[in-house]
Amino acid sequence: MKFNRIVLTFASIIMIISMVACGASGPAPLAAAAKDLNYTAEDLGTGYTMMQESDGVEALGVDASAPINSANMRAFATEDMQIVTSVVMNVKTVKDAEDAFGEKGLVGSITGQLESSIPGVQFKELTSYKFGDKTLMFAGEDATMGKLYLVVFRKVNIVSVVFIIGSNQTEESAVEIVKKLEAKIK
Repeated sequence: MKFNRIVLTFASIIMIISMVACGASGPAPLAAAAKDLNYTAEDLGTGYTMMQESDGVEALGVDASAPINSANMRAFATEDMQIVTSVVMNVKTVKDAEDAFGEKGLVGSITGQLESSIPGVQFKELTSYKFGDKTLMFAGEDATMGKLYLVVFRKVNIVSVVFIIGSNQTEESAVEIVKKLEAKIK
């Protein structure tokens, strides 16, 4: 099923982030645990139910030597299959989080991974939105799943990945969902 491919895509993205090199420190990193920053069903609003949660770096399949303090993945859905999956990672330093967006990090490989994970969907980058300090946002559409939005953003040393799927989703609703996560990261 395509949902399994989506989970595998997230796992691949997490692995890319885990490969970032340790670097010099910049601004003081945020200390909050990833699970305390991630969405709850209440954050997303009426109708969303948590379907899955994985907490901890090892539970997400990330190498224990990766520069990540904590990680949390949660998947939510509504009865009409509007799906929000989010991964929040507290990376050890701001430099490590910045490296995740470098040529050898997310920017260099995320589009190819998306398109190979969900064949037939052409993703386009949306550049008019900014969340946190650095943002990547992609949109696509699938005949079965509906609209798909992937947002990756960094706020200080917190790297977040949000995947939004559903026939009722719009670019505006996706932006509102991501803003709720961004507001939790303090």
